[in-house]
Amino acid sequence: MNMELTPKNAETLAKYAALAAHAQKKAISSQFVMKLLLFLTFTLCAVKGMAQMPNPYGPSINLENAKKAAAPALAEARKNNWTMAVAIVDNGGNLVYFEKMDNTQIGGGNVAIDKARSAAFFKRSTKAFEDVLAAGGDGLRVLGLHDAVPVEGGIPLLIDGNIVGAIGVSGGTAPPEWIGTSMNCAHSRNCVTGCAPEISG
Repeated sequence: MNMELTPKNAETLAKYAALAAHAQKKAISSQFVMKLLLFLTFTLCAVKGMAQMPNPYGPSINLENAKKAAAPALAEARKNNWTMAVAIVDNGGNLVYFEKMDNTQIGGGNVAIDKARSAAFFKRSTKAFEDVLAAGGDGLRVLGLHDAVPVEGGIPLLIDGNIVGAIGVSGGTAPPEWIGTSMNCAHSRNCVTGCAPEISG
């Protein structure tokens, strides 16, 4: 059936075409918005666990304060007969203080330093990386971050609310939360960024 295109038909056809284009545009926008919302929801859930601390970097930790930071962790390890290595690094990841207890596995020393460096560089506990990696999916991207250690045991250190370095521990079979509790700070599993003990400077 041939339909003659009159001005009235052309006007109606243009209206329908405009409505169809608007509906298609709206459907695409709705799909886009829905996908964007889903993406943001998953991203925020993943990032919440590994968000960096809002604290600014301050002057790097000195030797005296590094020893203060290591002392509670070493005391807890000795009390429980755990063989541990404890490393304190400054903001740049440079080793400031290190102690390895007798009979600690040889690799524990390097791992403790790596955990401390990761916590200092990324302003978050290494537990945050561990949790994101354990979730799988996009969390596997953590493996591509240079110097990120996805194993609990590294946490930033604070003086006057500023990040001054980090502590890393490794080598024993201590329960995961021991570092936070030994340093009188919040249980690392209950913190978004992990435990960040305040050292009196």
